Amino acid sequence: MRRLAVGFIGCGGIAEAHARRLSRSNMVEFKAFSDIVRSRAEAFASTYGGEAYEDWRAMLDKVELDVVFICLPPFAHSDEVMVAAEKGVNIYIEKPIALDVKLAREMARAVEKHGVKSQV
Repeated sequence: MRRLAVGFIGCGGIAEAHARRLSRSNMVEFKAFSDIVRSRAEAFASTYGGEAYEDWRAMLDKVELDVVFICLPPFAHSDEVMVAAEKGVNIYIEKPIALDVKLAREMARAVEKHGVKSQV
């Protein structure tokens, strides 16, 4: 069975918890980590494998992913969800998905439009 190509946007504490659990599965291959503090992304890549990026858009442009974990504060979810969905990447997103209902609905529409799966 093919392993899932996984990426992370945001390399803080919750990302560490998810990555640690995922690392126990033989169905996951870590491909890329992105954080605005490059050293955090590099630390994750060193621990789990994959490439480190400072720019999440560059990561999504360059790396073919099956799923991306968006581990950012709620005010920083929308662009990441929209772009990942547009690129056909399935999405795991931290709660709450947005700080207002209008933005949450826009993200839901993007996910539906591009036929990807999303889970909070």
